[in-house]
Amino acid sequence: MSDLENSVDKTTQETVQNTEEYSDANASKNAEYSLSDDRRVKTLSPGAMVAKRFFRNRIAVLGMVVLIFMFLFSFLGGALMPYGESQLFYRKDSQSQKYAGVKVNTELRYQQAEKDSFPALAQAQFVLAKGKKLTEFAAGGVDYSYEEAGKDFYIISKKGSSAPVAFAAVDTVTSVSGAGQIPFAEQLSILKALTNGEKEFTEGGSSYTLSEDGTVTKDGTAYAYASRYVVNAIMSDVTFSQKFKEELLEQIQAGATSFSFTDDDGVEANYTMEYDATSKTYNILQSREQMVYDSYSPPSKAHPLGTDKNGMDMLTRLM
Repeated sequence: MSDLENSVDKTTQETVQNTEEYSDANASKNAEYSLSDDRRVKTLSPGAMVAKRFFRNRIAVLGMVVLIFMFLFSFLGGALMPYGESQLFYRKDSQSQKYAGVKVNTELRYQQAEKDSFPALAQAQFVLAKGKKLTEFAAGGVDYSYEEAGKDFYIISKKGSSAPVAFAAVDTVTSVSGAGQIPFAEQLSILKALTNGEKEFTEGGSSYTLSEDGTVTKDGTAYAYASRYVVNAIMSDVTFSQKFKEELLEQIQAGATSFSFTDDDGVEANYTMEYDATSKTYNILQSREQMVYDSYSPPSKAHPLGTDKNGMDMLTRLM
């Protein structure tokens, strides 16, 4: 056997011997520890044990994620939102409200030349005389007579005098502006022209024109309106233009239930007419688009959580 082969065999024997000695040493060392000895188990630090148990609990992990999200949401969300905390949002809304009342007059209305020139007692006696088809009657020691100037139109004077003290008519004369009352003499002349179908007449040095719809112009300017429809505003500070009155009465006479009207300022509004048979009155409701708070709007792309009662973005308010 050569020297090389002897050297390899010797090295191999030494390696096997060392391995056996190491295994015997470990076995002897493990044999020294009992099964209940803590040195046989790998120990963890308290922090590592807490972390291990924490991450095994899914609910705890979920809670941690929520807390982190809320923290970031509170401090960074305001910078990311495009709205201000107190910014208000509006929307267009059509709101209806009572605007006017139109009463169809079916009863005689009295106008006096002077205050108390034809008191309530005289009016009652006139009704009785008219019912009995008498042209003369007395009240409060004063004798009166009347003439029927037209259908539902009566001119009343003191007996023996040609100067009227009052008149009774179903049709009424109202000012175009709605403010103030037309003088007695002018009302009487207007109703006479209306009854007789006159288009033009004069009174007190002024020239008047009466159109078919009852519009009266005085010296070329719209002055009054004669009709048995009485138009009253619901609000005391509201006045009606002549164009609106004409359109309103035209729609009522046509039997319409709604219409649209654009005023002189270019503002368009919708009107609905409801007839109350008990009071014989048309209730006029006005509907107009207005900008109102966008309160309690549902969640949307613009407002993920909707808006509150003041029209503010809920998500921004939470930040």
